[in-house]
Amino acid sequence: MNKNSIAKLIILLLCVCCLFTGCKTSAPKSLYKSDTVKVVRNGNKTAVYDVAADKEYNYITKRVKRSEAIAEPYTTVDTDTIKIDIIPSGLSVYDKAKSTVFTVKRNYLRNRGVKLWK
Repeated sequence: MNKNSIAKLIILLLCVCCLFTGCKTSAPKSLYKSDTVKVVRNGNKTAVYDVAADKEYNYITKRVKRSEAIAEPYTTVDTDTIKIDIIPSGLSVYDKAKSTVFTVKRNYLRNRGVKLWK
């Protein structure tokens, strides 16, 4: 093999690698669905839809220092149909129509801080 064909082969291999490792788009993942509540996650964004009241509540996760992480749960939304609490382990969605609680767990990263719901 001459130098020209080796160079073409290397360029071809690099193009194939770029093709397979290129832009990766993750599709939104439906985590919970009922007649009144829908929870959808897309990457670090979580959307809670109050279908009955036609409202949308958005939450994102971000990395923070362990000292800034949430220690006590608190309520962010409390309506007639749903209640959303931010808890130390994630997000808790209470579907009042079905009397069920759905918890969205956050991911932990060791020695790199924790993720915080905002």
